[in-house]
Amino acid sequence: KEMGIKNIVAKAITEDHGKILNTIGATEIIFPEKDIAVKVAMSVSSTNLLDYLPLAEGYSIMEIAPPNSFIGKSIRDLQLRTIYGVQIIAVKELIPERINFIPSPDFIIKDSDSLIVMGQNENLEKIEKAKK
Repeated sequence: KEMGIKNIVAKAITEDHGKILNTIGATEIIFPEKDIAVKVAMSVSSTNLLDYLPLAEGYSIMEIAPPNSFIGKSIRDLQLRTIYGVQIIAVKELIPERINFIPSPDFIIKDSDSLIVMGQNENLEKIEKAKK
């Protein structure tokens, strides 16, 4: 910081290490081992979860396989925002192979699709655990 550097990102191994780095001027502390451990724990604890990205405290983006009850229905019919409090931000289509960002409410979910949803973690867990 004495050299005029505004942002200093540092890697910490433990919480105490992170506190020390913060004390000596690091502006952002990352914990790669902890972050990967959380991601692995999330993926092995669920059969529907394909990927997981934490955002801010209590919010994440998840890629999930659509539960059977979603197949053949439109995004509008699913009412995910009303029922689960989550938003579909993209659909990964296998056939044809593409990513449909901000899909239309009339988009029909196929069994080969994966849904990229964003919301509060507790709401994402509800949709992720929806009956297959």
